[in-house]
Amino acid sequence: MKEFLPLLWDDYPDCYGEFRYMQGSKVYQEWGRIPGPYDSRDTTETWDVYFGVLPRLRMRGRAEDCVTETHVLWADVDAKNTGGKGPALQGLAGLLTVPSIIVDSGHGYHGYWLLRDKVPVTQAQEAMRGLAREVRGDSVWDAPRIMRLPGTQNHKDDPPLPVRVVFFDLTKRYRLADFDHYVATDWFPRALAAPPKQFVGKDLPSWLMDLIVDGPSAGSDRSAECFKVALWLTRFGWDTDEIEDVFAAHPEGIGAKYAEKGRDASRWAKLTIHAARDAA
Repeated sequence: MKEFLPLLWDDYPDCYGEFRYMQGSKVYQEWGRIPGPYDSRDTTETWDVYFGVLPRLRMRGRAEDCVTETHVLWADVDAKNTGGKGPALQGLAGLLTVPSIIVDSGHGYHGYWLLRDKVPVTQAQEAMRGLAREVRGDSVWDAPRIMRLPGTQNHKDDPPLPVRVVFFDLTKRYRLADFDHYVATDWFPRALAAPPKQFVGKDLPSWLMDLIVDGPSAGSDRSAECFKVALWLTRFGWDTDEIEDVFAAHPEGIGAKYAEKGRDASRWAKLTIHAARDAA
């Protein structure tokens, strides 16, 4: 942690670093003034410890409280999405843009790419979406994202698993343009930039629109909610391609799971939609 956090935080003087501690339903936050030293509580024996990747402008953890520029990209590759920890690590290490830092989170790997210059967070998020698709990572490109802190433990297992840095190479620093390939990957089946054309002239109930745009509520079964959207859009007369466009166009809403599926996204969507059509 002595080298890790300063790399991510120290270029943002007069901001705050967030530490978040979780144990079952218990959650509490602490704030460290930037620059450090950064000392989180000695709770690693019993608590899961996270940090906010982006420094905070004030002692709150919402998107509007985060800095608007970043000099790091990040990704979270869960072993369950890749068939094991070996393929998860290989996916990150096999990239042309190898991460500057790789952290073993216990059940997968986190990758961090150091940039030569700060860039707007909104531009960095496009690169992180592409990286996540490439390595079958989770949808973790939101500005207030917290990640497991190296040097702590993952308590999802008994005994807990160590969270540790497994690769650290500060010579690997990138320009944002080095990630253009991932933003423009040809295989991704639907465009994400423009609002989907199928919304024009098609009225939907507000609860369904909210579910599409905002995604399932915390603790909900994402697969069940995706099926629900496909079912109701089918009942409103939408065809298979139009419904898939909805998933593709809302990676931070109902389409989060679609985005995580990477190259399998279209196949997953069609299976879900066809099952919904059978039920409708």
